[in-house]
Amino acid sequence: MTKNIFVLNRNINDANSAFNTTQIITGSPSDVGVGRSVACINDRTVAINVFDVLNRSWSRPEVRIYDFYSGIGIRLFIFPNQQQTLAMRRSPLFLNIIYWPDQSSVLTDQSRMFVIRSAPPGFYSNITEDRSFSITISDQSYCLYGTFKNDFSAGPCFICPPQAKNSGNRPSNHCESCSSDVFCPMGSIDDTVTLNLYPSYTQTFPYRDTPDTNNYDNLLVRHMIYFGRTTNCLTSMPILWILISVAITFVVWLVMILIKKLAPTK
Repeated sequence: MTKNIFVLNRNINDANSAFNTTQIITGSPSDVGVGRSVACINDRTVAINVFDVLNRSWSRPEVRIYDFYSGIGIRLFIFPNQQQTLAMRRSPLFLNIIYWPDQSSVLTDQSRMFVIRSAPPGFYSNITEDRSFSITISDQSYCLYGTFKNDFSAGPCFICPPQAKNSGNRPSNHCESCSSDVFCPMGSIDDTVTLNLYPSYTQTFPYRDTPDTNNYDNLLVRHMIYFGRTTNCLTSMPILWILISVAITFVVWLVMILIKKLAPTK
């Protein structure tokens, strides 16, 4: 069963305006407590708390940020993530989300509160762990190489798309375009690897016809047993030498028995 959340929009300047409903698909049946707490960030985005995500290894609870003007809702990012981590001994549970201008707060079940302040373009809200206080306030950190952030929000920096780079120019509020003749994948920090040094090769080729293996299958038999009419026919047959070896062994065994029987006794 899919868990849904509905956001109601209404123009407050028009008293006769009706509510517009936007459906956001937020979670799978394995998610627990989807929408336990919801906070509107601005006119376009909403934060939705998921109490327990069973298939997450780094953090069981998470806050999902959606753009609810995009039909069924586009997930912009989640918190915590690879850049915004929670350095806690035990994974907490998010009980409530509170938002006020330019910052939001997340209350946990361990009597801890995280205050995430919005960061300007080129920065992301970095959370540093401080166990001496029950309230942790985020700080601003530069976006990493190969990432950018072009809005004023509390979210992380995003990876530069293919054919774009960020060499560490600060603040990293955009990605620069790479040259068309260079290797510039997602998250690039430079465009110094030119494709002219690494030409493309077509590795597709038709398979060769399977050779006729009848001669190879009969090769051993043809060399071990000679099917001819010459005088060497018998001497070329391995079965002949096997029989001769058995006969010699039998003769030797018989001689040893006779010698033992005819030997004088003391």
